[in-house]
Amino acid sequence: MLLIVGEAIVAYQRDLGAGGTDTGQAFTGPWASGSPAIAAYVAARLGVDTRFVGGVGADEGGQVMRRAFERAGVGLEGLRVVPGLRTAVARITYRGGAHREFDFDVRGTAAGAVREADLSTLPE
Repeated sequence: MLLIVGEAIVAYQRDLGAGGTDTGQAFTGPWASGSPAIAAYVAARLGVDTRFVGGVGADEGGQVMRRAFERAGVGLEGLRVVPGLRTAVARITYRGGAHREFDFDVRGTAAGAVREADLSTLPE
């Protein structure tokens, strides 16, 4: 079994093209994201028995993360839904080529609310 502990982040993105000028273009999304969450998703899709431990809010972002994990077959015994806290968010702006900017909104979210007890239901 592969156990991954970390943040689950929903991502929104926009592509401003080669000129890179911000004309108020809206972000699209949300998509399931966060490096640990993506690793869990990919491993499960490859057939590895994978469990994810992390926190999400009782909001749309949390539902996006849960649905993505379920589609991939990730074990969610350790996914903690934290009432009163929102799911962490990343806003990604592409400005042509390989240049991108990230705006992370993680402070005060469910991403940091994982407790040692969240690991207790998992096998040794």
